[in-house]
Amino acid sequence: MAEIEDIVLEVRDARSAALCSLVEEALDGACKDMRDQTSTAIDGKTLLNESDIVLARFKQQLEKNFTELVKFSSRMDLDISSTLDFGNLRLIEEDDLEAIIAMEGMIAHARNTDIEQYLCYTTRLDKLIPQTKI
Repeated sequence: MAEIEDIVLEVRDARSAALCSLVEEALDGACKDMRDQTSTAIDGKTLLNESDIVLARFKQQLEKNFTELVKFSSRMDLDISSTLDFGNLRLIEEDDLEAIIAMEGMIAHARNTDIEQYLCYTTRLDKLIPQTKI
C-alpha cells in the first residue's frame, strides 16, 4: 500500500510541476500582452508582481484537490456503498430533453403541413440564435 501511495504522490508532484510551469508561462504571456497595450501597462506590472502568489495558490489548490480525489484507505477493498452510482448520470436534464423533443415535433409539424410556417419559424429562430443552424 505504501508503494502505491508513493507512486501516486510522485505522479502528483510531476503533474504539479508541469502544470505550474504552464501556468507560469501563461502569466508571463499575459503580462507581456498587457504591457504591450498602453492603457493597461500598470495592470501588467501588477500581475507580474502578483504572479508568484497566483502560482503558489494554484499549486496549493492543485495538490489539495488531488489529495481529495485520491484518498487512501487502509483496505484495498472497495465498498459497494462507497462506489459512485453512475445510473443516474444524464447528458441532458429531463426537462430540457422534453423541450427538445417538443421543439423537434413542432418543427417537423410545421415543415410537413405548410412550408410558409416553417420558413417563418426558422427565420425567427435564426434571428434569435444567429450562431445555430436550424
